[in-house]
Amino acid sequence: MTFPLNSFQMSKTKGEIAFARNIGDNLVCTVDPSTGTPLVSAQAVYLISQSTGTADSPLLVAAAAPTDDIFGFVINTLRGQSFPASSQVDIAIKGAIMIMEASGAIAVGTRVGVTSTLQQIADASSMSITPIGILLDKAVNSGDLVRVLIESPLALTKAMVIAAE
Repeated sequence: MTFPLNSFQMSKTKGEIAFARNIGDNLVCTVDPSTGTPLVSAQAVYLISQSTGTADSPLLVAAAAPTDDIFGFVINTLRGQSFPASSQVDIAIKGAIMIMEASGAIAVGTRVGVTSTLQQIADASSMSITPIGILLDKAVNSGDLVRVLIESPLALTKAMVIAAE
């Protein structure tokens, strides 16, 4: 993309928050110390159990499957796009609008979920995946960066509440 001289427009980046509406849309968490692979921007994560008082913030691990109880998504911040074990990470939770990568053509307003790669989104009704939000932009091709209104977790499960204690 070519910008005219003195243009200050920014391009979309996978994992960034599209509209910072209020502080409650994200949460600072800690990557599980036993995690071998760093978390990356826009990656689906879920809460894990921890011993009382062992971490300053809730512990997270990467989701293993698109049917997991997804708690939120890693936010691309000034701290970086990759977060190794024990590092602090910002997580987009219910109510946030995040830039995510589409796996193909998807219509505006479609309920979407993460694909088996856990790095892209797809129409949740056409695949057996857990819905995580509503698509706000039309996706034409695989790799398109689009805005998604995060609705995950759709409801807090007992396991999520226990894990967060």
